[in-house]
Amino acid sequence: NALVQQSLGVDNSFTHQKVRFTATLGDVNAFSAAQQVKAVVIQNNNWASVRIDHADYAKTYTDLFVRTDVDRANQRYNYYADYNGAYNIVTYESINPFWQGDYAKVYFSFAPPNGKPFLEKDLYIAGQFTNYEVDNKYKLTYNSATGMYEGNVYLKQGFYTYTYLLKDENGFDFRNTLEGNYWEAENNYTILLYYKGFTDRADLLIGVEQLNSRRERQGLGF
Repeated sequence: NALVQQSLGVDNSFTHQKVRFTATLGDVNAFSAAQQVKAVVIQNNNWASVRIDHADYAKTYTDLFVRTDVDRANQRYNYYADYNGAYNIVTYESINPFWQGDYAKVYFSFAPPNGKPFLEKDLYIAGQFTNYEVDNKYKLTYNSATGMYEGNVYLKQGFYTYTYLLKDENGFDFRNTLEGNYWEAENNYTILLYYKGFTDRADLLIGVEQLNSRRERQGLGF
């Protein structure tokens, strides 16, 4: 049940529309509706991600600006379904996204605590699409005028999940300093079992098991 209304706000009553809707879950077995049920409103078939703040479209290029990220180490955990660090090349208007998918320069920004740069540490964006490599094209630069770290990456059309990693003279900090650690977190795990006999020249992979921290957690499965 949905309808479109004129916005009643003082600043946008003549420029914006309000979409109002109700949804009855009925027999949906939602353990936590606030976390498991999500509504997305799409205007004019524009499937831009909710993480995109705005975009600049031109004849020869496309620039996408991701909403500014912040330090989440001290925030409460909130489940959000994603690709667990992976990415997926996909389009909705083509047959083969690997051939026909477009490219865009994606701009990232990160607001450090108190707007101050990290001392003797560099900030990198990381994910499967970066192969978690130390490469300057994935390094963000601190902008003293904005008080934020900024950078851009040229990416093919699709869905990407990523994180931020700090690096000092000892290498990357994989302790989730900026993301935090939460026992409720949803993660995929792969167990690899190897065997090497006395006469074997290499280890043999003899078993593989994959599990998910939410689906296979004892006493909690959804």
